[in-house]
Amino acid sequence: MTRFGVTILAFAAAASINAQSFQFLGAGAAHGQAHIQLSGVPGSPVDLNVLAGENNFQFGTDPQTYGYCVDLQAMAGNGPATKTDTSLLNAGFTIGYLLQTYAPVYHASVDKHGATALQLAIWDLLYDSPTGPNAPNNLTFNMGLGNFKADTIKVNGVAFDPTPYFTTFQSSLNGSDLATLYKSNSGSIQSFAAVPEPASLIALALGGAALLRRRKLR
Repeated sequence: MTRFGVTILAFAAAASINAQSFQFLGAGAAHGQAHIQLSGVPGSPVDLNVLAGENNFQFGTDPQTYGYCVDLQAMAGNGPATKTDTSLLNAGFTIGYLLQTYAPVYHASVDKHGATALQLAIWDLLYDSPTGPNAPNNLTFNMGLGNFKADTIKVNGVAFDPTPYFTTFQSSLNGSDLATLYKSNSGSIQSFAAVPEPASLIALALGGAALLRRRKLR
């Protein structure tokens, strides 16, 4: 069963006075596809074919930008959201470092393979790392074990093995940084308009308990 929409926004308990509008603008140029499963965590299980990689969006009056998704149990759409950082996420400092280090490179070169692998690694860290802000240095990315699983991974319709990218990411697990996190201020996914699925795609990118993006250095 495919879902007509994209997971993007994390749920916050209450709206913030600093909330601004969030507008999802579709999948970015750097992405691939995968069949993903999620179980063993609170909330509904997930078993879907999805896009994995960059997503385009706009927050308030900020310029349009791109990010990666960090929740597989929420439907994406438009609505009020607040801007925070990845310290709120499991393995959030590790995810922030990987995003800061690799996302700009894959974006600039439109590296669909790299972006696909990075998205899968982010989901694996979120759902299969021991609880805490940093993932252990000996963590091994495994798409066949744990709460999060992925198979039938493709880029441009061709089977893709992300293992070489995972090896690179594992060498960076001792890094620690923050990335920007966009969280929805609604407690219900029904408050977001589902994004129609393009006929040419298996499904839109799932992803989100927030869209997260690389933080600009000040």
